[in-house]
Amino acid sequence: MYYIFSLIAPTISYIAVGSLVPPEWYFITRWAAWLLYFVCIPLVVFKTAYWADITAVLTVATLAFAISCLAAALSLLVPSRTYPASAKAVLFGYFNIGWFGIPIAQAIFGSPGAIVMTAAYMGGVIFGATLGIYLVASTRYRPAQSVIKVAQTPAFYALLLGFLLKGRVELSIVDSAIFDMAKILLSFLGMALIGAATRRYAQSMKNFGSLLSFLLARLFVSISSVAFVLIAAFNLSLIGAQEASILSLIAVFPIAANVVVIAEALKTDAENLVAALTVSTLIAFILVSVFAAAFYIF
Repeated sequence: MYYIFSLIAPTISYIAVGSLVPPEWYFITRWAAWLLYFVCIPLVVFKTAYWADITAVLTVATLAFAISCLAAALSLLVPSRTYPASAKAVLFGYFNIGWFGIPIAQAIFGSPGAIVMTAAYMGGVIFGATLGIYLVASTRYRPAQSVIKVAQTPAFYALLLGFLLKGRVELSIVDSAIFDMAKILLSFLGMALIGAATRRYAQSMKNFGSLLSFLLARLFVSISSVAFVLIAAFNLSLIGAQEASILSLIAVFPIAANVVVIAEALKTDAENLVAALTVSTLIAFILVSVFAAAFYIF
């Protein structure tokens, strides 16, 4: 249990650091969002795609992508006066697998957990670089304009380039400090951006009761989506019992922090997205602690 909390602690500290940024220093968060959107995220996405295990992409990553798509589709059944359909879809379907999920899976299941969840992260990367960006853009732009926004996104081309060069070109630079620094900045600035945005949009937390109800509905949809996909995959012998147990963690993962990064970069209305992301992260901390305690007890 202590090990799990030690993994969560840095994330909490990054959010806390970001919350120290005064609202009037808004330009700092804009610069951070720009750096993440145009530099850090593309580099991390490229490396993930370049080193991706094709077998894992065809199995575990595909299942993770299917879970995201199913959750996004089911979100349309959840009524909300605050969030339009596209916002609900991205909030329900875009899970924080990379920054939150991989360390947690490793803490609970050891090395197998990290391996399986890293493969699932690839599915999340594909969802985020395509449908995730489109859905966030759709909160402000028309469908055709949203498609153009996806086509203008560096992460989309980084994903394609990584897959294209994999196995064809040896790139020693992929293991260089540049990519490691991009990953570190992505973790720190991504979570700090949540803290800064939460402070700036504190008034969006006024309707906490309705927000909590919305996120509990998200949790129910997440559990249903994960259960449906994993049960089907297990019955079809696509995954084993251990892989199913590890992937079941996705049901309690929070909303991906990249939602805020994308919203800030595309200059869409990030206020309500930030509120949902922040509270979902707090809920996830609690649920993972309960999950971990149950795992160690039983």
